[in-house]
Amino acid sequence: ISGDAVVREGNTYTISIEGTPGYVPLLLTATTLFQRNLPPSIGVLHLPWPFSLDYLQPIPGSGVLHHDIAIPMLPNGEDSRWRVMQVVINDPAGRYLTRPISLTVLDDGL
Repeated sequence: ISGDAVVREGNTYTISIEGTPGYVPLLLTATTLFQRNLPPSIGVLHLPWPFSLDYLQPIPGSGVLHHDIAIPMLPNGEDSRWRVMQVVINDPAGRYLTRPISLTVLDDGL
């Protein structure tokens, strides 16, 4: 999983997920970082509960899925927000966690 570290409010943010074509990624998003070791075949979950879950399209034949996220405007008086994202890949053999990435959303006026 990869993507820019900073994006301005009101823009589109694109993450790229590499994997085996046909596998279905699940995007996990939270506002804090945490570490929970899961069985070795799954990996380390870096997000605390509650986190948001979004199933994405299957990884295409190219092996890279580019997923766009519309970034809303921040509430008045808020200069930035921080998010941590991690992807779970569902494949026929089980689930696997990617490394986490972080995103800072900045007020367009900064």
